[in-house]
Amino acid sequence: MQGLARAEQIKKTPPSLAALFERYAQKLFVCSYENLSAEQQQRIHHEIIEASGRSNAEV
Repeated sequence: MQGLARAEQIKKTPPSLAALFERYAQKLFVCSYENLSAEQQQRIHHEIIEASGRSNAEV
């Protein structure tokens, strides 16, 4: 599948916000999002916002 078609397919079914919180919590803290402190949860929020502006090199 070509890059543009793959990108459009990914965008049709984006991950839920809860799934993103959990993914980044595991990636950064190796812990569930619910078990993080308010400061750590805030870092997750900022990380997701920053990631939204990055391109996906895999596509």
